[in-house]
Amino acid sequence: MLHPYFQGSEPIGPELGKDRDFKAGADLTWKLASKGRVGLDDPMLNPAKDPRISKFGCSRILMCVAEKDKCLFRALNYKKVMEKSGWNGRFEMFESKGERHVFFLFNTSSENACALRKRIGAFINPILSKA
Repeated sequence: MLHPYFQGSEPIGPELGKDRDFKAGADLTWKLASKGRVGLDDPMLNPAKDPRISKFGCSRILMCVAEKDKCLFRALNYKKVMEKSGWNGRFEMFESKGERHVFFLFNTSSENACALRKRIGAFINPILSKA
């Protein structure tokens, strides 16, 4: 997962305080994008509400996040939910320090963008990463 964008109807963590305005904007954006057909607690936007989350169909997850991403707390919550769900897999995190959401799209050759690509490559093909 590359800088996931999870939401939910109930604010959590920084959404209760300093990121309250961000949450309000994100909620409105989702309502407009989904034309009001898909709520904030739909499992595709809030996987913590998925009753089948423990049956996730893979054995490994790499979640890449950015330290200054306003979506970071939701990503960390997803990790916690997966670990508590009974899912029988390995969850790995990679955090880009000092960066914001999708920073790699705007500066593809930065040191952090290169490190991110390298980590994704190592996750996809661990044999080649050790060569």
